[in-house]
Amino acid sequence: MQKRFLAGAALCLCIALSPFPASADLDEGESDACSSLTPAAIGGPVLRDDDTVAFRWLGTTNYEMIYRGQVILLDSYYDRGPRNRPIGFTPDQVTRADAIFLGHGHFDHMSDAASIGMRLKHTPIVGGPPTYEKLLTQGITPPQAVRVTGLGGESFRFHGFTVEPVLAHHSVLAGTTIAAFHNAIVTELGPPTAAQQAAENVVLARGTFDPRVLTVGTIAYFVTFDDGFRVVWLDSAGPITAGMEPLFLTMRDQKPSIKGISPLYREAVCFDSHRGRPIRSE
Repeated sequence: MQKRFLAGAALCLCIALSPFPASADLDEGESDACSSLTPAAIGGPVLRDDDTVAFRWLGTTNYEMIYRGQVILLDSYYDRGPRNRPIGFTPDQVTRADAIFLGHGHFDHMSDAASIGMRLKHTPIVGGPPTYEKLLTQGITPPQAVRVTGLGGESFRFHGFTVEPVLAHHSVLAGTTIAAFHNAIVTELGPPTAAQQAAENVVLARGTFDPRVLTVGTIAYFVTFDDGFRVVWLDSAGPITAGMEPLFLTMRDQKPSIKGISPLYREAVCFDSHRGRPIRSE
């Protein structure tokens, strides 16, 4: 999790800010949403001020974005199995989402999207081709399930901002690297019990292992606010694509003051979208 690079496990949430002046202060109504540890998606406070936007980290590459009374979920992986640290709420507690954008279809990014969508019937769930196809097998059908390619000409309009999908690429690791990572987990946690393995298998089955996830199934989402503030959310640190490289090079060359921030589970970070600066919560 980081600032312009809010980067968690394989995440880049890039926020276009002006150079770092002193942070603005929050009004009382805004501070509730920016300081609360209760996600808006499960009934926590919702920002309604025109210029304040909040991003709340919900573990792995999951965020919620709160703006002008709207709640947008970025990835949906909350039930993480019995051997992972709980994030403080369960999928069945999610009662509000104006849209769910899925970066890709692996279980640790989309596993709870379908169950949330079955309860929130009017919430569109957006993803690349393999993600969309997995949603169809889980009872989510068009128009609620939305297929995107990220190749241009696709956009979603909300009150005060627009979301545009851009084709990205999933990370590519050698089999030996993945095996070493798995072995390290087993060494640290020990092998799962039969009950733990059964529960983890349920979570695994909620995602797809389609190999197309790497090349056509990983989508970055560009959020452009009406006042010019921009955010890019990417949930896998894969090879740079033609659509992503110019952005990162420009940020590096033109914004050398980019800094990092590291929120904890359910912690929100707020920005003044009009002035392009972070807001201090006290």
